[in-house]
Amino acid sequence: MVQKRRPFGQVYERDGRRGWYFEFKRGGQRVIRHGGATREQAARKLRDIRVQVENRGRSVEEALSRVLGEFYGPDLTFADAVEPYLESARKTKRASTIQADETRLNVLARARWAKQPLGLITTADIARWLERSSLSPASRNRYRAAAGALFRWALVQAVKAVGFNADSAAKTRAPRK
Repeated sequence: MVQKRRPFGQVYERDGRRGWYFEFKRGGQRVIRHGGATREQAARKLRDIRVQVENRGRSVEEALSRVLGEFYGPDLTFADAVEPYLESARKTKRASTIQADETRLNVLARARWAKQPLGLITTADIARWLERSSLSPASRNRYRAAAGALFRWALVQAVKAVGFNADSAAKTRAPRK
């Protein structure tokens, strides 16, 4: 006797929005993502995520990373994060700032520690690299600031991946006494 698989999620259209979406729950976590322009595209992505999670034993975050190309923190290295960070920064920063950041981050991306996942890189790794370089103190600060901006961006991406809305939390106010 063949057992029927339980439904993993659903595919639907959202009022006032283009395309099709999918939604599923896993371990108390509710995930909603845009699945594509057609119902079939969204259903295929949902099916692929189900395979990654149920058959291959991957976490929801890792499955979303593999199927949708979302960032998955444990595997993201500094060197791999440079281009996505710059793409995101282009939306808010001036072209001259992007150009300077790109130059500095690409230099940093060639460091030995830049091949490690972001979570394993320590401030001591970066400080040692900066101390060994022949940069002026002002340039070291600029390189440190560029690296810090990338790490802050990566942290925001990780927070978004788990579904926490940092903007909402930041706007809350303490109750008046």
